[in-house]
Amino acid sequence: MADRIVHIKCPQCGSVLSVLSVPGIEGKNVTCPVCKYKGRFTTFRAHVPNANQYPGEGEDHTQYGPIASGGESPTEIKDSINILPGQLRVVATGSVFKLKPGRNVIGRLASKSSADIQLPTGMSKRMSREHIVIDVKKVAGKGLTAFVSLCKELVNKTFVNGNELVYGDVIVLNDGDTITLPDMKVKYEKPDEEKTDYNI
Repeated sequence: MADRIVHIKCPQCGSVLSVLSVPGIEGKNVTCPVCKYKGRFTTFRAHVPNANQYPGEGEDHTQYGPIASGGESPTEIKDSINILPGQLRVVATGSVFKLKPGRNVIGRLASKSSADIQLPTGMSKRMSREHIVIDVKKVAGKGLTAFVSLCKELVNKTFVNGNELVYGDVIVLNDGDTITLPDMKVKYEKPDEEKTDYNI
């Protein structure tokens, strides 16, 4: 079985994946469980693990089948209890919604919504009950990183910094980035962990 495992590296976040080498693997899609990047197997770089390194030690590492499209990140966020994963601030009102490590589903406030963050849109239903997903993952060398994508294909137009977010896109969010949802703009704010507090 070991000779059928190949190691590849995600071109977006650099995570190392172990996939089964099945016939026709070159034409199959692989989804990175860390940053959710999806692409052909051939877009992932080959990786030769260090023989002295235990799998999973020092790098993000997972056993991941080439045709799977889901799954949890192999990087558990155990040491991030005191690290803030960021927040969304409604531009018009200044209301703040805290993000949590892992998957955050954002949509409009509704009695039948399963969204983690429910934004009040009044009587408007242009925003879906589950509209976007912000995944906060620990990326090697970068710390906690937020990735935004559409929750489903059929939603009203949504933009990140003025660029339309298309279903299947996974965009890295930087501090101050603006997400334009139907009827509402929110700004992603990431705490500066290296900022010095001054007493003047």
